[in-house]
Amino acid sequence: MATALSPNLGAQLTFRFFAGFFGSTPLVCAGGSLTDLWSPKENIYVFPVFAVFSFIGNGVGPPIGGYLGQYGPSWRWVDWVTTILAGVLLLAVIFFLPETFKPMLWKWKAQHLRKIAGDERYKAPSEIEKGTSLPRQLFESLYRPFFLTIYEPIIMPMALYLTITYVILFTSLNGYTFMFSDTYGFDQGKTGLCFLGMMVGNFLALLLVPLLDHLYTRDLRKVQERTQVSQDSNSDEGYEHAENQQVKNIVPPPESQLYASMFGAPFIPISLFWMEYTTRPDISPWSAIIGSVPFGFGFVLVFVTCYEYLMDSYAIYAASALASASCIRYLAAGGMMPVSFRLYSNLGVQWTLTLLGGLSALMVPVPSLP
Repeated sequence: MATALSPNLGAQLTFRFFAGFFGSTPLVCAGGSLTDLWSPKENIYVFPVFAVFSFIGNGVGPPIGGYLGQYGPSWRWVDWVTTILAGVLLLAVIFFLPETFKPMLWKWKAQHLRKIAGDERYKAPSEIEKGTSLPRQLFESLYRPFFLTIYEPIIMPMALYLTITYVILFTSLNGYTFMFSDTYGFDQGKTGLCFLGMMVGNFLALLLVPLLDHLYTRDLRKVQERTQVSQDSNSDEGYEHAENQQVKNIVPPPESQLYASMFGAPFIPISLFWMEYTTRPDISPWSAIIGSVPFGFGFVLVFVTCYEYLMDSYAIYAASALASASCIRYLAAGGMMPVSFRLYSNLGVQWTLTLLGGLSALMVPVPSLP
C-alpha cells in the first residue's frame, strides 16, 4: 500500500525493500511447515502442488501487470491489486493458518497441562534446555542459516543450482521485452501473456508425481528390507514388536528425492537453446512461446526436489537450510535484474540466451552429486 502511495522513486524503492523484507518469511517457513505436517513420502504429492500453485504468479503476474500498466488508470494499480490480494491472504493466515513447529506446540501443551493440573513439573524440551530465552532463540535462528551455508557442503551446490534457475527466471522478466516486444512488436500486455507458456510447463511437471512416488516407494522398500534382515539376524523374541515398529519408521536417504531434478535438469538448457535459435522475425513467435514450456517443466522439477532434499536432510531445521538457499538465490537473482538490461541490449537475445543456456547446462550434473 505504501508503494502504491509513494510520491517519488526513492520512496517507492524504500517501500519495495520492506515489501521484500517482510515478504521473505513464507519463502522459507513454508517448507518447514510442510515438513512438520507431512512425511517425506506424502510430500512427494504435497510439495509439487504447493510449488506449482506458488509459481502461478510467474505466469499470471506479468500479463496482469502489463495490461494494468498500459491500459489501466495508473501504474499504481499494479501495487493496489497486489495490496488487495495480500490483504485477503493476510486475513486468511491470521484466522486459519495454525502453528506447526513441534517445539512450539510442545511448549504450548506443557503450559496447558501446568494450568489445568496445577503441576509445574510439566515441561517442554525447549523449556528444559538452557539458553532458550527469546533473544537467544532469535540469535540462533538468524545464525543457523549462515552456519549451515559454511559448514554443510551440499547446501552450496544446491543453492547455486537454484540461483542459476532463478537468475534465468528473473532475467526473463526483462528479457521477454527484448524477445517479444522488440522482435515481434508485441505491446506490454501481449508480452506478459507469453509467460503463460512457462506456467503450462509448471503444471505439466505434476504428471511425473506418480512416477516419483513409485521410485521413492522402491527405495523405501529396499531400506526396510535391509533393516529387517539385519534385525532378524541378531534379535531376541522380546524385542520383535519394537523392531518391527522401527522398520516401519525407516525412511530412505534424502537422495531419493532427487530423481525429478535429474530428469528435469536437461529441459532448462534445452528450452533456452530452443528459444535462442527461434526468436527471430522470420520465425513465428509461437515457437519461442512453446520453447518456454520445457523451462517451466524443468524449473518446477529442479525446485521441488532440491527443496525436498534439503527438507528431508535437515528435518526440524529445514527452514534454516531453506533460508540459506533462498537468501543466496534471491540476492543473486535480484542483483541480475539490472544487469539483464545490459546483457540483452549489448549481447542481443541470441547470445544472452546462449550464455544462460550454457550456465544451466553446466549445472545439470548437480542433482547427481549427493
